[in-house]
Amino acid sequence: NKQVYKEGNNGSYELVGNLNFSLYESFGTIYTIDLDIPGTITPGGMNEEQEKAREKARFLKWADDYRNDIIRKDFILQTDIDLTGIDWVALDLNNTNLDGNGHTISGLKVTGASASDQAGLFGKVSVSTIRNLHVSGNIEVQRDNNGGIAGFIQASSFENVSFTGTVENGMIN
Repeated sequence: NKQVYKEGNNGSYELVGNLNFSLYESFGTIYTIDLDIPGTITPGGMNEEQEKAREKARFLKWADDYRNDIIRKDFILQTDIDLTGIDWVALDLNNTNLDGNGHTISGLKVTGASASDQAGLFGKVSVSTIRNLHVSGNIEVQRDNNGGIAGFIQASSFENVSFTGTVENGMIN
């Protein structure tokens, strides 16, 4: 349970709601985010904080389903997301397209290698395309093939993709 604050004009902060984030296991990790933030609603039905929380939950669910072979489908990011506080385990992509849509995944902290023993936001990227994405964070796994975006790339393309951060025992891809 995290309290959400809004910065005021004079540098003060006002409590505007609560964010509840819970994890539980059932054939893999399922992530749920409950967001209680009153305030201005955009024409799309959610304010910016609610939209980012929804997109974070959608991305984590997609990654978990993909990692556990529940469903493998392309993904288009709808807004920036912040993975701060999540110990990310690299995800292997195979024959998949990920379009960041010009958005950023920040707060990445990779603490586990993928099934193919590679580390990055993605471990091994094979016959896939990643485009229009910026990632920032830290890769903290001691593996031979580490990278900010991917630890190993095979027959894939990266278009307008960047990484800012640190990579231990590896090269920035």
